[in-house]
Parts: sequence; C-alpha cells; structure tokens
Amino acid sequence: MLRSLVGSEMCIRDRLKLALSLLAYGMPAVDAEHTIHELAKVMKLPKPDLEFKLRSLSARFVEGIHTVKCARGIDFDKLTSCAELTDWLHRNSEELCSTCAGVRAAISTLHDIQHQPKPYGWLIQLLNSESLCIFAAVGAYSGDWEDASAVALIAPLPILVSMLCRKWAQYWGTFELVLCPLLIGAMTAVVYRNLHSSGELCRVSIWYLSCLLIHLPGSDVVYGAYETLHASVENGAARVVGGVLKAMALAVMLNVGWQISGREAVTEIVDPHTHAIRHLSGAAASFVPFSSCSTAHNISWQVAYAACNLVLVSNICLAFNMRLRKMILPVLVGYLSLYVFGYLTFGLTGSETISGYVVNVITLLVAGTLAVTLELLHGSPSCISVIPVVLILAPGSSSVSYTHLTLPTKRIV
Repeated sequence: MLRSLVGSEMCIRDRLKLALSLLAYGMPAVDAEHTIHELAKVMKLPKPDLEFKLRSLSARFVEGIHTVKCARGIDFDKLTSCAELTDWLHRNSEELCSTCAGVRAAISTLHDIQHQPKPYGWLIQLLNSESLCIFAAVGAYSGDWEDASAVALIAPLPILVSMLCRKWAQYWGTFELVLCPLLIGAMTAVVYRNLHSSGELCRVSIWYLSCLLIHLPGSDVVYGAYETLHASVENGAARVVGGVLKAMALAVMLNVGWQISGREAVTEIVDPHTHAIRHLSGAAASFVPFSSCSTAHNISWQVAYAACNLVLVSNICLAFNMRLRKMILPVLVGYLSLYVFGYLTFGLTGSETISGYVVNVITLLVAGTLAVTLELLHGSPSCISVIPVVLILAPGSSSVSYTHLTLPTKRIV
C-alpha cells in the first residue's frame, strides 16, 4: 500500500521533471538516461522507456507515452544541485520505499532548484566575462599582455549585447549567435586599424578567438562524439552537425562584422608557402585574417598555465553559474589537466617531442580520469570538470578557422 502511494507520489510528471532538469542544465543525454534508469531501479519504481532528444524527451511508462519539450543549456549550479538530489534519492531509497514524506520533500526540493535565481548578478557576470576574454588571450591562445589589452577593448560591447539577448531570450535569444560575432569582427577591425596596426597580423586571430571562446562549439563536438560512442547516434550526429553549423555561422558573421570597419585593413600578408610579402586590395584585403603566430611571445608557459589558467578556469565556472563553495574541486581538475597540457606542449620543447594531437588526447584523458574520480568520490557530475578544459583547448576554434579557409576569396592567407 505504501509502495503504491510512493509510486503515485513519485509520479510520471516528477520523474520526467528530474530527467528534463539533468538534460536542460548540461548533462549528456546518455548520462541522464542512465541516471533515471538507476533511480527507478533502486526506488523499485516502474522502469521508464526513455528516448532523449536534443529538444524533447519521450517516456513510455505503464500508464502510457509522455512527451515533453525543454530548452538546452549549461548551468553548473542547478546541474550540481540536481545531481546531489539524485544522489540523496539513491542513498535513501529504502527509506523512501516505506514512507512518502521523503518523496514529497524531494519533489519540493526539485521545484526549488528549478526556480532558484542565478547566484550572481549582472555586474559580476559582466566583469567575469571580461576577465574570461582577457585571460583567454594568454591562457588559451598563448598570447601576451599586448594581446590581452586588445581583447579588453574589443570584448565589452559584445558581452553587453550577449547579456541583453539572454535577458530577453524569448525575443532576442536567437540573435545572439548573429550579433555577438558581428560586433566582435567590427570591434577587432577598429582596434587593429587604429591602435595595433603596427603589430603582427597573426595576433588578430588571438583577439577575436578569445572573445568568441565562450561561444565556440567545442562542447557540442565533444558531447556529440561521446553520445555517438554510447549508441545515441541520433543525438550525437545532431550535436556534431549543429556544432559545425555554429562554427560556420560564427565565421561568416565575423567576416560580416569585419566589413563594417575593416575594409582593406589587411593590405599585405606573408605567403605561407613562399614567405614572400603579397600586397592586397579590394575584397581580398577585407577578410578576417586567421594566420597563427609562429614566434614565441614574452610570457612563459609557466605563467600562462600555472597562473593565468587558474583564473580562466574559475571564470568559466562562474560564467556557468557555479557557486564558489562548489567550485574548488572542479577548478582543480581543470587546472591540473591544463598544466599537463602546458608542460607537454612547451616544457618538453613542444611538437619536437610530442605531437600536438597526442598532447590533446593525453590532456583529455587526464581530465576525464580526474573528473570521473571526482564524480565517484564527491558526486559532482564529470561534465562540470571536463567542459572548462574542452573550452580552453578550443576545438571549435579550428572549425571557425577552417571555415575562414574555405570562404571563396582571391586572397592568400
């Protein structure tokens, strides 16, 4: 009788609500599905037949089929709270099977999690986003303080527009992907043409990629591969294709923004094959440069990966609304993983010792191992520790650069 009451209390709607919460706040679909199945098992509830999609969730229970839609995003604070609630339900499953009071408390807690306000106000988010872009120039793209100063001038306007688009997401949310890279392209051209025109052209890519870091589709690509490997082919393929399309949109709008204030800003370039200086004009001189600097900058790798990346990983966690008291261990995982990357890349004489592809694999292996260990010992979802590392390694920046390369132009880059 009590078990039947518990089953009715922990009804279809509430189990779907928990599944949707895990999905909407950033957990991969395959992990959310596994979590709900295990929870139903330990609580001796009817096992749901779940079908997770990128924008909806379908579940077949004994009572019938239920389909609900949800928005997608990443919110470390709410995802951690939902994971803690799920862990509590696991640990107290026997008690919950004999009383309905705990189930009611869990349902109430889930409702509170979904409606709790963000932990940081707009001013903190604004300053944090600015700091993220500045330190990305040094920690993620191996720039120097001159690059960081250029990024500090470029970033504020796109950040403000991004915050406004998210505040009125119902009306302007879809325009964020268009307006932010457009403004970054325009502001980058202004800074290059008026303040840093005497500098190396290859530094320009550091500036706009640093401002685009939080928008790059790196997590989509990694999540897509992860879900495909776990037999969720439809979701995995959709994520990967969506990430590629997002990279194309970022690259195209970046070039559109560059046209506003960067017409014929790149009058000469170095041919990457013959190393000869080529003079450009017209349309060929009006596209965003994306060549990388081959010369080392004046910041040592120890400073970049032992100091700057500690700030950068913290900035990323704050950007995804993680509370300070829950941040220490995930930040430590990201920090140690990126320090390994810096040591293997620069401490061992770089590509002369180990290939960059191998270094990336080793770094992600270290990050994944530490993240899973943290999840087992502490209960924090592993994706919270891995996402900052993925964003800083920035696989999405390669997609953006490749899109630049394939744009039909008459220039040489």
